[in-house]
Amino acid sequence: MKKILCFILLVGAVSSPFGASAQTLPPFELQIPEEPEAVEVQTAIPAPEYTFGKVRFALDVAGSIRVGKAYDGDIYGLTSSGTNPVEQLRYGISYGASITGFSNTSFGWGAKFIGNHYSMNYDELSDKINTFYIGPEFVMRLPTASRRNAWVFAASMGYVHYIEKLEYGTRESVLNKGGFKTVVEAGYDIRMGRNSFFGLKIALTAGYIPFKIDGETHNESLNAIEIGGGFRF
Repeated sequence: MKKILCFILLVGAVSSPFGASAQTLPPFELQIPEEPEAVEVQTAIPAPEYTFGKVRFALDVAGSIRVGKAYDGDIYGLTSSGTNPVEQLRYGISYGASITGFSNTSFGWGAKFIGNHYSMNYDELSDKINTFYIGPEFVMRLPTASRRNAWVFAASMGYVHYIEKLEYGTRESVLNKGGFKTVVEAGYDIRMGRNSFFGLKIALTAGYIPFKIDGETHNESLNAIEIGGGFRF
């Protein structure tokens, strides 16, 4: 009997590859990683922050139309013949520069220079007028909603020097006279770079120069409309 028992135990041990110490392994589970959540990428470029400098330097060139009353006296007998050469001096050019310091974005004070040139030639008559203006200037600058561009308004009053050279044949006369002039401007500055602009403007000027011809006093009008533009830095 003991021999039969030993035989059964021996057969059971041989049928198991790990013998009596064999243990049941846990079931295998396949782990599939979850897909990562999509990340939203910001593709929009933020709008740049535009600024305006504390100092503004402007250069301008404009066409000028004199709107004041022209001298209606006789000039070397030409006016009585039906030709008034002074009327042909209404159209000319204006050029100038200004510099302004701003205490804040909108308000500033500075100095302004303007030169004007008018000329005409008729037969033997030649007439050239040059004026040079300098004076203080008050400037108001109003940026647009995006702060990219700006509206600019300015007012100035100062000294103007008037030089007129009139030639007719061999005769020549030169008038040098000083006076006062007022300038009012409205413009729009278009940004080109960080602190550079191209500006458009319209200006109204007012003033007069008193002088005498044949003992009579006449007032030479400096009233004009000027339209032009230039660069601002």
